[in-house]
Amino acid sequence: MKKVGYRVINLGGNGSYSINLMIRLIEKFLCKKAKIEQHAFSKIDMKITQADISDAQKTLQWSPKVNFEQGIKRTVNWYLANKSWLSKIKA
Repeated sequence: MKKVGYRVINLGGNGSYSINLMIRLIEKFLCKKAKIEQHAFSKIDMKITQADISDAQKTLQWSPKVNFEQGIKRTVNWYLANKSWLSKIKA
C-alpha cells in the first residue's frame, strides 16, 4: 500500500447499535413519534458494523466519555438549541 502521509483512526462508542435503537432514543428525547418507511434489505447494506477504536486508544489515549444514549441525547439537545441556525443552511 502506498504511504500518503496520514492515517485514518476510527472513533466510536466501542459497541454496535441498531438504527432502530437510535430512532427510539431520538423519539424519546424529542417526545415525538418518527414516521418510518421501511424498504427491502439491499445487497449493499451492511447488517452489522462496529468501529475498532483500539488504535485511537493506543495512539491518542482516547476513549469514549459518554455512552450511546447520552451521545444521542446530547446530539438532540444540540439540534434543538441550534434549530434556527440550521434552518438557514442550504443544501
